[in-house]
Amino acid sequence: MDGIVDRLDRFSKRYYPDPIVFTITLTLLTILICLFMTDVTPMGIITLWGDGLPTLLTFMAQLSLTFVFSFTLANTGPVSAGLKRLARIPGSARQAFVLVALITSGLALITWSLGFVGGAIIARAVAKEISAKGIGLNYPLLVACAYAATCVWHMGYSSSAALFVATEGHALEAMMGVIPVTETVFTTWNGLIIIAAIIAICATALVLHSENNVTEPPIDDTAASQPSDSTETTPAEAIENSRVLTLALAGVLALYLGQKIMSGTFSIDLNTVNWSLLLACLLFARSPRQLTDLMGQSGPVVAPILLHYPFYAGMMSLMVGSGLVAILAGGLVAIATPETLPFFAFLSGGLLNIFIPSGGGQWAVQGPVFVDAANALNVPAEQIVMAVAYGDQWTNLIQPFWALPMLAIAGLQVRQILGYCVFFLLSLGAVFGGGLLIVAML
Repeated sequence: MDGIVDRLDRFSKRYYPDPIVFTITLTLLTILICLFMTDVTPMGIITLWGDGLPTLLTFMAQLSLTFVFSFTLANTGPVSAGLKRLARIPGSARQAFVLVALITSGLALITWSLGFVGGAIIARAVAKEISAKGIGLNYPLLVACAYAATCVWHMGYSSSAALFVATEGHALEAMMGVIPVTETVFTTWNGLIIIAAIIAICATALVLHSENNVTEPPIDDTAASQPSDSTETTPAEAIENSRVLTLALAGVLALYLGQKIMSGTFSIDLNTVNWSLLLACLLFARSPRQLTDLMGQSGPVVAPILLHYPFYAGMMSLMVGSGLVAILAGGLVAIATPETLPFFAFLSGGLLNIFIPSGGGQWAVQGPVFVDAANALNVPAEQIVMAVAYGDQWTNLIQPFWALPMLAIAGLQVRQILGYCVFFLLSLGAVFGGGLLIVAML
């Protein structure tokens, strides 16, 4: 096993390019596939791609705010101190992997962005504490373990596909009706698969860890620095370092969210997730100055989203407009049975996630194909919803886009964790795919 891991690790470090090269190559590959597999003209393909570039700008802004608020919240005094106290718990490398997997998966089930940011912070803190105790640890593997642990986010509070079909008036309501989250996220079988996935992540990390492949965490501290309180010499500085204004604004925001809940108009979407995170930031920040400073340090976490996401929006537009999504998904549907349709929906979700790294966007483009097949084969629609969600989160392990915010905090590059991610991909594929086959047969 050490030899296999070492060869795969050396291969990924030597041959895996920077993620922007991956994104550009994937864009060109999508264009070529559309040229050979669809009837769209070359100029039509370019037009579809170009018209798609701005289509996700609103979502991109929401996404960026989610990461900014998550980064800020994770680095506020109370949350940062809590994470550091947790980091002191492990007394061995094995305990370190288990703790990081448990904390990161728990955060990801609350909201995916907090999983990425908090997972990176706890992995870095644990690595430093373990190193200070003189215990050897493979730091890239620990970060890969944290990244793998985020691959349960679509099974929790912020599952975009499950929230989409639970909303009245959603685009597929005529085909499948409104499916409450009690039939998707909050089912016994989904909970059991979550537990199995976390166990698989821990077991994979423990198998891969070797005393022969110990590395040190980065010496430079890329985590957010905590601004020190200055001695107020002017009224303006006194206001900047006072909690009065942030707490007052937190009260206003809390009243707004409370009113939405009391009136029955509250719904769980990216906006409410963002305002909930902002409320927590306002409550935990020491002052307006600290809030501004921490948000300003989130640049490296957000920059990859701003650079890469328009290209993925173009790919999504091209694949949908050219009919390529229907061709790929339809091919799997054609060979499916009632027992295997959820499994094929899972594989389709994993494949399309490489081209469309957006859970909600992905469900919107492939949902109609599989819901129609589910109706024809008498398969419960909620199984299809979660199967696509499982596939979407699964191949994040080899889709570098979502790793970038985490790696910016951890101080690593994609090529340093990719070799390990392949093993997590295999173990989680067995859990997700096997779990869906069992559920479909019951």
